[in-house]
Amino acid sequence: MSAQPVGVPALWRFHCLTGSYRQVAVGLFGLPPAVVAHDWYLLLLATDGGTGAYLFTRTGDGSRVLCHEWSGQGFGDLPAAVVREVWETGATDRAEEVLRSRCALVASGPSLAPISPRGAFGRPFDDLRGRWAHALVLAR
Repeated sequence: MSAQPVGVPALWRFHCLTGSYRQVAVGLFGLPPAVVAHDWYLLLLATDGGTGAYLFTRTGDGSRVLCHEWSGQGFGDLPAAVVREVWETGATDRAEEVLRSRCALVASGPSLAPISPRGAFGRPFDDLRGRWAHALVLAR
């Protein structure tokens, strides 16, 4: 990822997919690899089998990520609240504040940074099998 010019806000990526479980999987895993090249990216995933929040943050030299996870039975207005923070402030820390205030995220130890959306989102997607799915990905 190239360095951001001084004084220019970082670009946010926003992807929203909804449909059958298989259609969303194809779309999610087909996202550009640039999504997971960011230092901060979030997957909010809802299926008829449950919901999950997966926040990925790069550590150290950028070769590793921490995954902060939560799963439950519904998001309520969490996706809208996170997007609103991004829209209004553009700050990852504010979006993360909203996320942490509503989800008891548990961090897994650092792992090698994935090089593809399939590598990043495969396990979360497999954990929440269902007939339909909604996925929201934010990256910065």
